Amino acid sequence: MEPLYGWTAGEPWEAAAETKSSRRRPHTYWGISEKVHGKKFFFENAVQMLERLEAASEFIRDITDTGGEVSINVNLYGRENIRDVLSVPALMRFAAMKVRLGVEVFPVKQRGW
Repeated sequence: MEPLYGWTAGEPWEAAAETKSSRRRPHTYWGISEKVHGKKFFFENAVQMLERLEAASEFIRDITDTGGEVSINVNLYGRENIRDVLSVPALMRFAAMKVRLGVEVFPVKQRGW
């Protein structure tokens, strides 16, 4: 599984694509993202992504136990009424893995997506 974005602690912080900075990344970050179109109950996708991360738990713990962060991000598109509730057992699984869960809403479809 490849991250959509990520970096390693100590790498240069790039403020813009063409600009290098003397600032360094303070921690490792690894994130995957999934686009959800027209699906009302979207946390199911997040739990499926978590299952893939649980299969690689040693790798994930190498990041989180050294102060790094791992995130699963769900991107929601469209103007439909979308809602979901993450179950307590699923929430506990995210917490046990120290995996952050992000939800971002795009009310208008972005170009190229």
